[in-house]
Order: sequence, then structure tokens, then C-alpha cells
Amino acid sequence: MTPTEITLLAIISIMESRNDPNAINGDAVGMYQITTICLRDCQRLWPDSHYTDADRWDVKRAGQMCLDYTGYWARNSGVKYRYNEKCELATRMAIWRKGPQGFKKKTGITYANNGLKHYKAMQWLKEARTPCE
Repeated sequence: MTPTEITLLAIISIMESRNDPNAINGDAVGMYQITTICLRDCQRLWPDSHYTDADRWDVKRAGQMCLDYTGYWARNSGVKYRYNEKCELATRMAIWRKGPQGFKKKTGITYANNGLKHYKAMQWLKEARTPCE
């Protein structure tokens, strides 16, 4: 798992469930709030992965499903950009929120912008010195 993917999962888990692996919101469940539609798409794209409904609740398997799904659609979206962590994060967050074309939808873009605020805070925390130094 790359540092960008770790950051992506951290931001999505905060925004979707406040890191609660038992969160339920209608059909969306688990830490990453995976819906049955997303699960079915993952099962169609990766039949050998054996993703199940129970995987939506499993933090590790759900995280992998999130990375597989957003990575696949980001690579196949037609978005052309020079590698940039913030751009990749924003694209993948919008896809997670609104599906394969999420980066073209206003609510997907809003979700990504909110996610980037978390990213900025995470960067600040990495760079901050402790007051005791």
C-alpha cells in the first residue's frame, strides 16, 4: 500500500464513518460506508477476489475494496494529469462518493474538497513540532 493510498483510506474513513467499523447509514455499512451497488461492481470487476457482503464490515477487506474500486475508475476515467498526490486523492475521493464519474459531479467535487481539508490538516500535523521540544 502506498502512502497516498494510506492517506486516502484515512480521509475516507473519517468522512464516511468517523472511523466507526460498525457504522450503518441505510444501505451503506462499515468504516468506508460501502453500498451493495459498490460491492456488486467490485464483484463484477474482480470475480476472483471473492468479495462478499461480510467484507463491507471487515476493515481490511473493505479498505482493499475501496482502493481497488477508486484505483480502477481513476485509471480508466480519462482524467489526464501529471502525478500529483492531491489531484489523485481528490479524483479518487469523488469517485468513492459518486461513482465512476464522480469527479464530474458537483457533489463529488464538494466531497473531494472537504476531503482535501482533512488532507491539509494531516499534512500540518505531520510537520508540526510538539510543544515540549
